Amino acid sequence: MADIPGGHDAVFKVPAFGLVQILCLAGALELGGWKQKEGSFPGDFSASPFPVGFLGNPSEEQQLKLRAQELNQGRAAMMGLLGVLVHEQIDGNPFIFFNPHV
Repeated sequence: MADIPGGHDAVFKVPAFGLVQILCLAGALELGGWKQKEGSFPGDFSASPFPVGFLGNPSEEQQLKLRAQELNQGRAAMMGLLGVLVHEQIDGNPFIFFNPHV
């Protein structure tokens, strides 16, 4: 662990085979795992083999509210990550990860 830097420079220290494994898993999930229910709203993966729908059977109004909450939280997470990446590019120091060699 001592030879792996903090921040997004750590991606370049991962062996090529490790990156291939990550990409293959993501591709397998995308192509074979997540199946959208036919004729349903985008993001409804109830036709996939994975357990979804653990909230029971919400009403249409609750579904719309939950969908809006998920979109807003996803947008907030993307903006937060963008802030971390921009901060690292500005001063070269990773914001979240502790680097004991600095």
